Amino acid sequence: MLQHKNEKGLTPYQVREEALKEWVKGRGYNSAPNGANTANGVERRIVVADPIASYIRVYCIRDMELQKPDDVVEYLYRPGNERHTAFDLAGHPRASIEQDFLDKLAIHFPFESILRYVALPGLLVVPSKRALSRQRVRNDPNTNINTDLRAIFDWLRLNGVRQIMKVTVVDHGESSHKDSAIIQSLKGFGVEYLTWKKVDISSDVIARSSSVVKEISLYWSGNKAILMGWASKDGFNNKNKFPKLKTIRLFVKGGYDDLEILKAQTNRFKRQMACWPKEIQDEDEYERRIPSQDPDHSFEDNSATTQNGETPLEDNITVIEVFDNEEFNAVRDFSTNESSPGENPWIGTLKGVTRLLQNLKVSDRPIQPPKIAIIDNGIDATWPSIHGKIVKGRSFSPYPNSKEFMYAYYVPRGQHGTLVADIICRICPKPQLYIARMEERSTADEGAIEWAVDCDVDIICMSWTVEGRKDDGQDIQRLRKAVERAANKDILMFGSASDQGPNTAEKTYPGGFDECFRIGAASDEGVRLHWVNALDGQFLFPGKRLPFHSPDRDSYFYETGSSFATACAAGLAGVLLYFDRLIREKGNLKNKDRMAQAFKGLTASRLDSYVDVRKNLHDRFDNILRERDLADKGVLRLDKKVEMAIEALLESIAPPTRQK
Repeated sequence: MLQHKNEKGLTPYQVREEALKEWVKGRGYNSAPNGANTANGVERRIVVADPIASYIRVYCIRDMELQKPDDVVEYLYRPGNERHTAFDLAGHPRASIEQDFLDKLAIHFPFESILRYVALPGLLVVPSKRALSRQRVRNDPNTNINTDLRAIFDWLRLNGVRQIMKVTVVDHGESSHKDSAIIQSLKGFGVEYLTWKKVDISSDVIARSSSVVKEISLYWSGNKAILMGWASKDGFNNKNKFPKLKTIRLFVKGGYDDLEILKAQTNRFKRQMACWPKEIQDEDEYERRIPSQDPDHSFEDNSATTQNGETPLEDNITVIEVFDNEEFNAVRDFSTNESSPGENPWIGTLKGVTRLLQNLKVSDRPIQPPKIAIIDNGIDATWPSIHGKIVKGRSFSPYPNSKEFMYAYYVPRGQHGTLVADIICRICPKPQLYIARMEERSTADEGAIEWAVDCDVDIICMSWTVEGRKDDGQDIQRLRKAVERAANKDILMFGSASDQGPNTAEKTYPGGFDECFRIGAASDEGVRLHWVNALDGQFLFPGKRLPFHSPDRDSYFYETGSSFATACAAGLAGVLLYFDRLIREKGNLKNKDRMAQAFKGLTASRLDSYVDVRKNLHDRFDNILRERDLADKGVLRLDKKVEMAIEALLESIAPPTRQK
């Protein structure tokens, strides 16, 4: 029912949302001066508070557990208006995260009011410069600035999150959170599934954090006193504190005592949680009814009945134990990974052109920056050159064997997508980035391409290849349809040539589709790298030992391959689009044939495929400026002379087609 669409293509939730927005407009909020009371602000508050919209939203996010996250997104949001229903920092590359980064992330990361889950590794939150400055001005060292995970949960509240269904937090070791910090973090979110990975956490802390918790993961050191406290009438058996609790997952850390003793104590705990009689209020009386703990028998499966014949109560708690001698594998899964240079001449040349374009004074009309989708393995949004350039992002990469958890697009497993984005940001003037994290184990990511099309991007950069597939295979056909849809919207698509050797005959995708540019790697001198098939690369771009600054800016490292050449091509396309839009409001180059003509115009000859921007773009534009007495004038203003100079440059690269 919820997936059905009316004649306008709207789902039931979207119809309700539209009706609420019309109601707001009818109340005259369009011209309200206060930001919080503008139409958009009021609309959002009304949609969040509306009981019908709220019921559908909660049902989709919480109760449709068998649905894929993409289905839920389709039921709730129109393309381009998606809100995020999860926040996942698992695999964050460093042991700290800056509050300034979170604040910038919020610009392109709109949250839904209810989240499916939040997953956080152990992180130190570095306060923002504004907060530190405010503390210095007040001269009050006791002013509280949270540097633990409370800062992240406070940030979620500030950005409209009101409910979180599932929380997973790594919190082990000497720097684990105080009980009060855990309570302050979770209070009010109505968490139903809680995994706060702090060893021997107090049941009272969990009770004060959420009164509706249904499932808890506990991490037990092996200390018997802790287990007794958890099983007591003031612990998890207290129905007043835990009215909805049904399941406890007990992770037992080996090494504290003999395994047989730990198993005996664990089985005793299981029986206590399963069979606590409602009518018994005296804990001593219950102790007499628990059978003796003979280690030879205590770890038998007593899930149906206890050793004295007691039947488990239907409304009591099931305990699932996991013995783990590897410092809790789940903790390792969420752990952080902190553990002759110069500018490439090709990129450096384009940076000079880009600097001129960014400083160009345009007064009469705004120039739309290039909208570039990067489909890759995610990006590190803290990377200096990428900061502030992300407009939207979405993950298409689920955890292994999971329909619920998704790898976040802003916390990559490796650096590949980050470096691709870095190249584009160094080359292209004012790029607006749309980041799609691809499914690394899949053969094709048509969903990411479809999302990029719905976001109305100008360029899609796909610095990867799908190899060893038949042209008529189902996955390739799905990918082909998505590419064709993008091409019909005149979106420029860039795919990588294969780096598997000069004699490789098989076709690779998406670069193998006619609708895509297929980019191979070359040296700075324009010589094709020997592992790039001569018939595979439509155009050649720099891809040999491209230098990158380390995040701390103190050193360099180098990368080679056609995937990085593809990023250069996408970045150059953005530069040419920006040139084009300076003199034509709608532009003339957002078309594969016209952009191919422009690329060919930047090669040394019509028989060459290496795009040389040093001679054929930078020098040519510099000469045009000098001929018009515009060089060395500092900041240029987009007047008639400059427009004519840009038009002359574009006509020299891609002459306009003549009408017959």
